[in-house]
Amino acid sequence: MIIGLLGLTGSGKSTCATILSQKISAVVFDMDLELPEEYRRRTSGGEIVPADDVKIYQNELIPKLVSLSNIGVVVLAGFFLDKELPTLLSDRTEVVWINLVTDNKDLLIRRVLKRKNHFVQRADIIEDNWPKKEQFIVGNNVINCERELSVIIKDCLEIISKHTS
Repeated sequence: MIIGLLGLTGSGKSTCATILSQKISAVVFDMDLELPEEYRRRTSGGEIVPADDVKIYQNELIPKLVSLSNIGVVVLAGFFLDKELPTLLSDRTEVVWINLVTDNKDLLIRRVLKRKNHFVQRADIIEDNWPKKEQFIVGNNVINCERELSVIIKDCLEIISKHTS
């Protein structure tokens, strides 16, 4: 099974994935860390990687993610630029999609700018993706990522519990 945490840069996907994986004894699959070095190098060098390239990189991760989910529960932290990839995953294994969203673009920009040691540290990443954010919501589980982290985790655990009981 995969618990898919989706959202824009700065929405808290990685942070929530780490905490949830500890609470439910799952493996974390952070797409930011799993994307190839070429992608991270291009992004950290200031390039806004074209969506078609990102889609190729993301598509290459699907087999690894599915194989991990066949062993146990995986908490995925990610953002798909290809609307077909979530469907491709759902067709291969059980997935619970949880979307971390906000209408507060400034909040996401502040979060991105205060990051340390992350390859995405530029506000223009959010600017580039913002107009399209609604089209990336998968499923019907939506959580406002502006709230306290403990509340977000509680809400995620409730959604997971509904799907696993």
